[in-house]
Amino acid sequence: MSLTEVQASNNHQDPISLFKIETVSSGDLRYHSSNDDNVVHHVRGYGAIFRANVLRDVDNKEDGDLAYQVNEDFFPGLYRYLKDRKGNNNFVFWGRAEFIRCLMEWTEQVLLHHQSVLNKVGIYGAIYVSRYPFLWVFHVWRAFLELWGPLSNTFHHSSGEMGISLYDLKVIGGLPILGVPYEEFIPLNEKLVSGDPYCSTTTELLRIHAQICDYLKNKGAYSHSKGMSVSWKQWIEFFYRGTIIFEGVKTNSTVKTFRKFSQQNIGEVYDLRSIPLNVSKEGGLAAFLSLWLSHFVFPTPSQNIRLESFYMASVMAHGVRVSLAPSVLGYIYRALYNSALHCQERGEGFLLVHYVLGWLADHFRDLYRGWDLTPGLPHLSKYAGVPARYQTLNKARHILRGEDYVIH
Repeated sequence: MSLTEVQASNNHQDPISLFKIETVSSGDLRYHSSNDDNVVHHVRGYGAIFRANVLRDVDNKEDGDLAYQVNEDFFPGLYRYLKDRKGNNNFVFWGRAEFIRCLMEWTEQVLLHHQSVLNKVGIYGAIYVSRYPFLWVFHVWRAFLELWGPLSNTFHHSSGEMGISLYDLKVIGGLPILGVPYEEFIPLNEKLVSGDPYCSTTTELLRIHAQICDYLKNKGAYSHSKGMSVSWKQWIEFFYRGTIIFEGVKTNSTVKTFRKFSQQNIGEVYDLRSIPLNVSKEGGLAAFLSLWLSHFVFPTPSQNIRLESFYMASVMAHGVRVSLAPSVLGYIYRALYNSALHCQERGEGFLLVHYVLGWLADHFRDLYRGWDLTPGLPHLSKYAGVPARYQTLNKARHILRGEDYVIH
């Protein structure tokens, strides 16, 4: 019997028994009603031998998988990649939403002044949850990846298979399913000067982006081997001109706490606040949405603002709903699939960790203990700054594999 066919629900404290193939002697099973223990006994013979599936003890302690090795074919390719790499306990998926200075303040400002437009577009809740950092626990992700099937893009547990759906991304992340298809591109020059309102806002952002690049170039921010770009932090520094409230984050074992400070100078190296800020109301909202798309919804390893996101950000800033959930779902599945296929060629993975974290927390009870849900907000708001309730590998495996914990 293959290890992948073993399905068992057990107490976390009890050892697990798995099958292995061994050569055994022939024999027979006998039962006598007079037996005190009322069990079937195996009577061993000494004739022919044959190959049979026998039970194998597995230590269920935290390091039990080191003492009792199983066949590596049992695990999906992505897990084998994590396990085989040296120092896999330091493995990190890029793409997790983290604290960025002034991001929370700018987000609150946008939510306050553009609430009607964001509700019309259907992304108010999605932006609300994006201002918070989300915590990554290696053992929880290792237990998750052990049961993720990259070829079918489904999660395999004791009750069957389940996957991340468009509805999950709508309920958990607040992302619209219906609307204009999401596509990143830079319009042609004749389109940019045509007078189209979306393109006019796009042109405004392109102008500001070029202005920031020229300023940074004159400050010596770019080397000859590096092209001109604007990072997330630089984009925030330029556009947010309000009071700095949150200077950093402090964590403990249960909850994330933000340290508040009085008004301070932003103190960035290049002082982008010295550049005059001339932007329309729609342009200011589009600037924030381009950051939101580049940082939280479709992040890339470069951590730079993508010029290709300006047009879709401008469309949403003018009150047009855009379909984001299908593209995000494809982004997540592609990341998991590619990591499995190229597991020996890459030193890191890139994935929208916060959305998958919300999916795990919503579908497996006791894995995370979140905040109380505010009516009307995505479920992801419950898990902002919240670590996994149990951070040991064995407990995470017990929850993700046991049918008593899954919520369909």
